Amino acid sequence: MSIQATALAVQVSCAMLLGLVVGACSSTDAPGAPGSGGSGPGAADGGPSGSSPASTDGGTANGSDDGSPGSADGDAIAIVRTGGPEHLTVDDRARPLNVEGAPLFGWFPQDPDGNEVQTAYQLQVTRELDAAPIWDSAKVTSSEQSYIAYAGPKLDPGSSYTWLVRTWDRTDQPSPWSAKARFDTGLGDGDWAASWIRRQASEPDDYTLARKELTVGKSPVVRARVYVAASQQYELYLNGQLADRGLAFSYPGEGYYQTTDATSVVKAGGPLAIGIIYHWY
Repeated sequence: MSIQATALAVQVSCAMLLGLVVGACSSTDAPGAPGSGGSGPGAADGGPSGSSPASTDGGTANGSDDGSPGSADGDAIAIVRTGGPEHLTVDDRARPLNVEGAPLFGWFPQDPDGNEVQTAYQLQVTRELDAAPIWDSAKVTSSEQSYIAYAGPKLDPGSSYTWLVRTWDRTDQPSPWSAKARFDTGLGDGDWAASWIRRQASEPDDYTLARKELTVGKSPVVRARVYVAASQQYELYLNGQLADRGLAFSYPGEGYYQTTDATSVVKAGGPLAIGIIYHWY
């Protein structure tokens, strides 16, 4: 006898609200199922209810930079040449969707002069939804160009941010600012608004379909994410279309989740059907 389980959180943000919002304008829905009992996220194997499908030391994130659904985390992003630093990354990824802990920034300096070196840098981080400045490192004397830790105020979970950087050369001349890059913060153990959907399977190789329908609020949708912990593999469908697939491994006491950018699919005032086929093996 095996038990299959998945946890699903849907986050939709609208133009007039900030952060994780609930109500007519947006949705944070977790489909229930017989046996879930409305409990919070927990270990898929029936572990302590205080555990979470989120793993604070890891996890995967997938989604495309242009807002279309699908797995494109780490995909190449078109370079906008400003004369400033290029190939901006956070945690070694071009557009991560679930940064947990302090983001680690990296970039390639650019300079029209030959044989140049970086002598200093400056980073700026902005909240994407309302363009609020969050952190300015000011000028930091350093030649480091990778794994530069964020040192600003705590970032909101499940939120989008933009950042940019400029550098100084050996003659203390500043470069232009880089083009903006983006990253999303992930969900920590206490941030999941989801319940495990469990059923007892008659065979170890059974598949389970979980489905939920909802109506999106009427305000313009500016951001939509789907977070899935599925123990162990799954396919995500939005309005009948395959939006993502992936592995979401589970271990005693912790589990991994995957994030999908669904902004292009979620329409203001329209229906949204969410389906997940998941499979334990």
